[in-house]
Amino acid sequence: KMRLPELRRLARFWRFSRRDQALLVEAAWLQMVARAGLFLLQLKTLQRLLARLIFAHSLQRQPFSPWKVAHAIDATGKYLPGKNCLIRALVGEVLLRREGYPAMLKIGVAKEEKRDLRAHAWVELEGRVVIGFSSKRQYMPLTAQESQLT
Repeated sequence: KMRLPELRRLARFWRFSRRDQALLVEAAWLQMVARAGLFLLQLKTLQRLLARLIFAHSLQRQPFSPWKVAHAIDATGKYLPGKNCLIRALVGEVLLRREGYPAMLKIGVAKEEKRDLRAHAWVELEGRVVIGFSSKRQYMPLTAQESQLT
């Protein structure tokens, strides 16, 4: 049985253009694939798989802005089980690269008071965080993640 907030979200979805609807569906679908893939595959293998899935469906059209891609990932990700910064960052990198942007996946750690280390993943575009911004702490990138998408 659908409640009023769910009906409002569904009504909002239908007001978007078909192109924006497709981006939202694609962002949700890729996050589900990435979540399953993290349990079954190595990170580099998963990156290649996601890239193959997404590039096989790309069309000649005007690219989405980086911020629209980030919004689609955030908007759909909050309704999916197993929210995870690595899943969002993987999907963000793939979608941004498909749109022609030189996105870079970063994985870093920060030392916490009560715990030893806390990990976080994010995507940078020309030195700016576009997916996975965290204002709470500074994460030290482990190594530059060589993209498997090029």
